[in-house]
Amino acid sequence: MESFNSIIKRESGLPQGISRQAWFWMAVGGGISGGLIQGGQLVRFMAGPWLWLCYALAAGFMVLLALELRAVIRLGAPVSGFAAYIEARLGSYAGYAARVTYCCAFILIVGSEIGVLGSYLSQVWGGPVSVSMGVLFFGLVWIQASGIRIFSRLALFFSYFKLLIFIGFVVVACYVAWVIQPYQQPPELSWPTEDWSLAALGSVLLMALFSFQGVEMLSLSAAQAQEPPATRAARLFRGGLSMIVIYMLVLLASVWLVPWQVSTTQPSPLVVLMTMAQVPYMKEIFYFVVVLFGAGVLNAQLYVAARLLFSLSRAGHLPPALAALDARGTPVRAVALATLLVALVAGLVWLWPLRMGAVILGVAGNGVLLCWLLLFAARALPQTWHEEGYWAGARACLGVLILMPALLLMPFSDLHDATSYFGWLFQVIICFIYLAGSFYVSRKLRFGRYKNSLI
Repeated sequence: MESFNSIIKRESGLPQGISRQAWFWMAVGGGISGGLIQGGQLVRFMAGPWLWLCYALAAGFMVLLALELRAVIRLGAPVSGFAAYIEARLGSYAGYAARVTYCCAFILIVGSEIGVLGSYLSQVWGGPVSVSMGVLFFGLVWIQASGIRIFSRLALFFSYFKLLIFIGFVVVACYVAWVIQPYQQPPELSWPTEDWSLAALGSVLLMALFSFQGVEMLSLSAAQAQEPPATRAARLFRGGLSMIVIYMLVLLASVWLVPWQVSTTQPSPLVVLMTMAQVPYMKEIFYFVVVLFGAGVLNAQLYVAARLLFSLSRAGHLPPALAALDARGTPVRAVALATLLVALVAGLVWLWPLRMGAVILGVAGNGVLLCWLLLFAARALPQTWHEEGYWAGARACLGVLILMPALLLMPFSDLHDATSYFGWLFQVIICFIYLAGSFYVSRKLRFGRYKNSLI
């Protein structure tokens, strides 16, 4: 089992071209999607008056996750982030599973969302959806292949744009709620008395956890950040907390504008706000905002997927050629493979949207929870209790106790009962690939005909 420092050395070589501001805000803006002000009506309706409790519990869990990521980043900043720590503590297969699962989850998400954003973009300029999808796809490819400095500047632009929209949304929503006549009655903040399905509440709690996904992007991009090691961990924790606070403020404003009782019959909160403010060209502005929101998220996720492919190559799980760097220090072959896989997923979603939607939800949903569980499990080992104290070990054990039931109960939730099986099937497939690769390499090594390890 390799040490954490040896894994950092193995994955070295990428330039530190992400500015401190871009690194900090990339996770805050890149992790929060436009779904907050775009929609989410079904989730709100399912949770009903329990919505606040579900999201408060999810926010508390994400604080635990941010604390664990801060502890990991204090030790160093490898390209694969927390996956390298998982490998150092739990072994080669755990690190392999975390990297492959997280990389495939992001590739599936990016491939599925390109079609959605393409349809929105076509509404803005009136062109065909296929052309809009091509523009978005090649735009993302250009950003990823242009070098880390251009990526850093554009990531900062996307993040600032999102934050500006979020802050403006919250300020105007508060003004509408307290000065102008409210659209509906204020949201119900008292303890609910209705009987609510536990399966529905469990589904909403899982969706709330997925909504906060993005805190870990700081860990996965820290290797190329220009942040000094002495302040890297503190800035990561502040970024995670900032994301959680912004998310909860926007959620409060959204539910105030469109209460859960009418969430399935009313338009999105942003449309409601622009209607009340009588904004001209409301439809085009709404689609444009959603496209920029989505483009910022996909840009960050594609960056992470390409770096995880680079990490898998350096670990010997993929051909060494994928770890090649160009003159600017960009892993162009890893970027090329990631974009090709995204294009393949987008094509499959175009042909079979319902079937691929179930696969993506299962693989990505299970995968993210499994990666979080592996991180908490790695942190819950006796070494953490001995080196960092009882609070650090107890905190990690609490995360394990939260995530284990969530993973096991996903097949019984209302939203994931038909999709979680794809996630477990995916884990069986990558396990078989790992075992087959290990068997192949061991036979080659036995007969002395193999030099470069693939596993």
